[in-house]
Amino acid sequence: MLIWVALAIILALVFIPKLFKRNQKFDFTKKNTFFVTGCASGIGKKMAETLLRKGQNVIATDINYDGLVENAKEWSKILPEEEGKASLEDRLFIAKLDVSNDQMWDDVYAKALKKFGSIDVHMNIAGYLKPGFIYDLQISDINRHIDINVKGVIFGSIKAAKHMKEQKKGHIVNIGSLASLCPYKGCNFYGTSKMAVRSFSLASSEELLPFGIAVTCVCPDAVKTPMYDLEIEYEEAAYTFSGTLLTTEKVVNTILTTVLDEKPNEIYIPYTRGLLMHFGNLTYGTWLFRLIDKFEYADGTKKRKQLLEEKKKSK
Repeated sequence: MLIWVALAIILALVFIPKLFKRNQKFDFTKKNTFFVTGCASGIGKKMAETLLRKGQNVIATDINYDGLVENAKEWSKILPEEEGKASLEDRLFIAKLDVSNDQMWDDVYAKALKKFGSIDVHMNIAGYLKPGFIYDLQISDINRHIDINVKGVIFGSIKAAKHMKEQKKGHIVNIGSLASLCPYKGCNFYGTSKMAVRSFSLASSEELLPFGIAVTCVCPDAVKTPMYDLEIEYEEAAYTFSGTLLTTEKVVNTILTTVLDEKPNEIYIPYTRGLLMHFGNLTYGTWLFRLIDKFEYADGTKKRKQLLEEKKKSK
């Protein structure tokens, strides 16, 4: 009984103050500057496009520079006719960036600051995933997960933090995953790298708070991106298909509203799925976890096979 009372008190102390907190809405009526990684496809591409539609300045980066060039052609068509090409060149800067290369970070950040003067929001969106069990994957697979998902976020956050510390304001948004919350068999390397992202983000949020800088770790369920389409081919990725499939629009809209307005340390999309993952982490290795795990894995396996059949038929 005392345990439940203590838990209720802790929850009350954490959540009740939030009911009275007045969040300052992010001001999209003025031009803010956003630095975004992974803009050749997926969430990053949708984020850059949405920000341009909102009249914001965007530094769009990716290791796939040709993809950025093609996207820029598309984005030029979404601007109002009165703005035209000149406006896009004023508000968009595209750059090739290998997020695992710290020297490239220095170069791209210097050029971005020269063009726009400051960066208000930095978003580490670029990511990598290759499903597989630990006895099947190669050393190169380990390096790629750590280099892109972990080093990329750390390098980008360091560059943003140093700049934002000088201007005494800013927001760093890192894309984690629901796999950040609970061990994730079949995509072990990916889950491990995203747990590192979450840990780094939460610690950074406390370190940077005194300087007016917010850090948020966004943990979404599976998102309909090229990465998701790749996972359909892998039996090991069954868990991916047991949850809620999100659209890039859903993730982007959540970031541009809830995340930028409320500046939480972390957020789960959807929230209930995040709570389930936390519960899985608390009970990991117990009979209860394995019971739930059995049904989740079976459900994911079934859905993956259905999607694989649909994919084959569409070819």
